[in-house]
Amino acid sequence: MYLLNSALKINNAFQKRVNTLNEELAYDFYKEYLSQNKDINGFPTLIKLGNLVSSYHTFPCLLNTTKMNGIAFHLNETNRIEVNLTMEHIALQMVEQLKEEYCEITIIDPLNLGSNFRNLRRLHKNILKDKVFEQEEIEECIDKNYQDSVAVINECLLHYKNIEEYNTKSGHKQALRILLIADFPHYFRNSMNKLNTILTNARDAGVLVLMSVNPEIDNEYFKNEFDNIMDQLVVLNEFNENDDLYKITNIDNSKFYNDQFTVKLDRRDINPDNLSTKVLNINKAYAAKENTDSSEGGLRIPIGKASGVTFYFTLGHNSGSFSAIIGGQSGKGKTVLLNNIIAKGMEGYDEKELAYAIIDCSGVGFQQFIESKRVVYFESSSDQKTCFFKVRELNDELKRREELFKAKGVDDIDKYNKNQTEKLPRLIIVIDEFHVLFGDESYTIKDDEGYTLEHIDIRSEVNEILIKRIIRIGRKFGVHLVLSTQSLDGIPADILNNIPLRIALGMTREESYTFLETRNDAAENLDAGVAIYNSKNGNKNDNKIVKVYHIKEEEIERIVNL
Repeated sequence: MYLLNSALKINNAFQKRVNTLNEELAYDFYKEYLSQNKDINGFPTLIKLGNLVSSYHTFPCLLNTTKMNGIAFHLNETNRIEVNLTMEHIALQMVEQLKEEYCEITIIDPLNLGSNFRNLRRLHKNILKDKVFEQEEIEECIDKNYQDSVAVINECLLHYKNIEEYNTKSGHKQALRILLIADFPHYFRNSMNKLNTILTNARDAGVLVLMSVNPEIDNEYFKNEFDNIMDQLVVLNEFNENDDLYKITNIDNSKFYNDQFTVKLDRRDINPDNLSTKVLNINKAYAAKENTDSSEGGLRIPIGKASGVTFYFTLGHNSGSFSAIIGGQSGKGKTVLLNNIIAKGMEGYDEKELAYAIIDCSGVGFQQFIESKRVVYFESSSDQKTCFFKVRELNDELKRREELFKAKGVDDIDKYNKNQTEKLPRLIIVIDEFHVLFGDESYTIKDDEGYTLEHIDIRSEVNEILIKRIIRIGRKFGVHLVLSTQSLDGIPADILNNIPLRIALGMTREESYTFLETRNDAAENLDAGVAIYNSKNGNKNDNKIVKVYHIKEEEIERIVNL
């Protein structure tokens, strides 16, 4: 094309038409690339930055992200809006291509309090993970990303060369992180070294940094660190004081490109209306995926992270776990963990797939779930008798399901639901402080004339219902039991013997030996919010350390109202 145009010395009008055609071809090429690259496990191969412009040609400026740690834009007096929109545009391209995977965005904008990235701030909560607008939060945010990178390198990449290979071959998915930093190095003086380390390992650890750089900020005190950071980024500088055109450095053959072309940012795509529409479409796609998981085969509920990877509380799904018991001292995070199991389950499965029964034997918790249409049984009382009769109701529910299955000639919930218009949801029974049920109280039911109709040994009957009924046969009917306690005193040994899946929060060494197994002291003095997840009857070789999500009350409220 270049030689043809030069030889013919074509007029300007025709040249503009040729340039337009080139740009259209660029878009067609990029659209074709996008259509063929929907299921990727690392950062996209290509993103469209804009156009390479010469005197005669316009070509797409497509950057290969697999060969970069990030992009930096030098700010001047007039280009701030354009640069910020371009950074948003690049981030949204990433999200669009990674929407079937995990993609997490962090915004750091302390100087303008997030106003630089108005479009990204509207992204779905699953994507926009952190917003840092306060100076004192920068160090904490960079440290967190530094620690996450260390965890990925040391844990996830022990047997894999990079994050893409890990996501492809390991059977797990590790989030790809995008850091957007405005007005760098403003307020970054104490975080330079860790940011430099993040960038050094960015490609392997699944991190991409997008930043705008303010050259007017005095960096004399950390000039070496600043230069090291900039050397690791693709950098766009203004060209001959023309804020519409840029030179590009730190890429292969950058001298060739800069001798022949300048970079023009993509005004076709980077305007607030287009970006707003793109955000809306992305959010709709995520909303459509919410509450659409199938409970066929079992349940998988995200409860935290282990070695930097999302960790799931799993019932069924060939895990061998159908019920669970949670133990830990007061203040170590049992309630937070149960809130995750309930709320995240509600978020991941609709009411046709999953329902809950909640019995709170402390009498003070879980009130935030009362109004949820997913909670079909609820009791909150410290009275043993009151809680016992709710357990009886749950046994009646199990009997009801047995009759339904018998009428259809099936013995499994997945078989039952296979040909049903109205599916029967799996039911998770959550009983907090269940040790209350195993007190010594008995109860006598009498008629109006005082004659004894029934004498109930509560401890014995609870043991019968929980172990012989719900734990042993409930799985067939889609009924799962989650028990939680801060005390194992007086609890029958059969409870632990029949529940291989144990989740231990902080406790004493002796309690860890009892709850897990002899000589397994992994739960001793754990920090609050950290749990040992063990699905093999406490065998210490099966210990998994999980940092439980801290789910906020407003998040629970949002989920309950879905």
